[in-house]
Amino acid sequence: MSDAAVTNYLVKHPRLLKCPIVRADGMVVPLSPDYPFLDSQLFALTTEALTRRIARRPADVICGALTGGAIMAAPCALRLNKRFIYVRSEAKKYSIKRAVYGTVRRGDRVILVDDFIVVGEMKEIFLKHLRAIGVTVTDIIVYCDMGLEKKAWLKRQRIRLESLIETPQLINRWIAVKKLSPCYGPVYQQFQADPYGWHKDKRTWRLFKRALRESSATAHQ
Repeated sequence: MSDAAVTNYLVKHPRLLKCPIVRADGMVVPLSPDYPFLDSQLFALTTEALTRRIARRPADVICGALTGGAIMAAPCALRLNKRFIYVRSEAKKYSIKRAVYGTVRRGDRVILVDDFIVVGEMKEIFLKHLRAIGVTVTDIIVYCDMGLEKKAWLKRQRIRLESLIETPQLINRWIAVKKLSPCYGPVYQQFQADPYGWHKDKRTWRLFKRALRESSATAHQ
């Protein structure tokens, strides 16, 4: 379930990453909210919401996924007097040559915090690193769920997945208050239906370009 305070703030003060975003796996993302830590008031609302959600879970350790997740998780751990660790997608080849850094004990219950979830492939990597050191990941809490179908492995993990905001919901509300072009509605639906191929459809791509032209300039930073 989305967090009302964070969502309402974003509706009034939209911040979007420059799009389209071309991911390493070839996925083309037509629209994405910006990172919350670039706006001090939004960051305060985000960390407060994260802290409330984490406090409801029985966790020994708060883990932030580098980089965005660690920035959000650290103040939450401080407020809750919990141990903080961070996890990388791969171990560094110099200095600290491991993927997880921080103090843990075998059997610790860990909540993983990250900024975005698209289909979940990075979460699979983070979980592998964390489980390799003997901890149990009970929950994943992300700032933003992009609204795509998650990989089947994540559904089999029996790990609770929560998000503070959901991109499809935000798009609908931005369109309603005329912060985004109505063209973004069908474009994002096509992206959800075919995340790797939507941009190859000429009609949808033309609609996307129109959406970019018509959308409020204040939303794109």
